[in-house]
Amino acid sequence: MTVSQNRGDGWILLSDTRDAINAATRANVNIYAIDPRGLAIPDEDMITVSGVPPDDQSLGLRLTDMADELRTAQDSLRVLSGETGGFASLTRNDFTRAFERIVEENSSYYLLGYYPTNDKRDGRFRKIEVRLARPGLEVKARRGYAGPSAKPPKD
Repeated sequence: MTVSQNRGDGWILLSDTRDAINAATRANVNIYAIDPRGLAIPDEDMITVSGVPPDDQSLGLRLTDMADELRTAQDSLRVLSGETGGFASLTRNDFTRAFERIVEENSSYYLLGYYPTNDKRDGRFRKIEVRLARPGLEVKARRGYAGPSAKPPKD
């Protein structure tokens, strides 16, 4: 996750995002994030801040800050999607292919289950790896899951 550590609420956001990913993984939900901004250019965003010259030191607002904020938002969408088995559609103005891909990925699948040998209730990430013996097939699977914790999940 690419949340800046120097923000006051960054750790809360990081924790809430991790909880959302864990809940989605437990419920077998893939998240497909689509950024409605399309081809976002920080210069265009800066134009909407009328009357404020770029790199005005007195305001602490720089063009690079806006670009960093955009990058952070998009990285967050990538992480949320990737960690749950989905994907993020970013920097595109036409979402047709993204919607077609979502339908395609959810039209056929196999669901595998197993009983883990690690029964610790430590809430730690548990890596899983799905391998196939048959060549030419593609596996799309989560990289793992969060083990159960001693505390009950948030509602």
